[in-house]
Amino acid sequence: PWRDQAARITGVDIVSEMLREARAAKSANSALFDAVIDGDLYESESLAIAASSADVVLLCNVAQFLGDMSGVLRAAATWLK
Repeated sequence: PWRDQAARITGVDIVSEMLREARAAKSANSALFDAVIDGDLYESESLAIAASSADVVLLCNVAQFLGDMSGVLRAAATWLK
């Protein structure tokens, strides 16, 4: 749904099945994600996401799995331009 509106889409997950699904996801016959990172949002400093590199950060289906979101939200704020 966002492919035609985004120059670059990066996905992050720690669950191997979700990573496989993200890598296989298509939009109009091309990959939905430009990059898929196997990573833990609680260890956001180890993720290969540069500060001030994103116009939008979506945290979909995350809160119910993480509990305390304060560190994740602080990290997401650093990724925003």
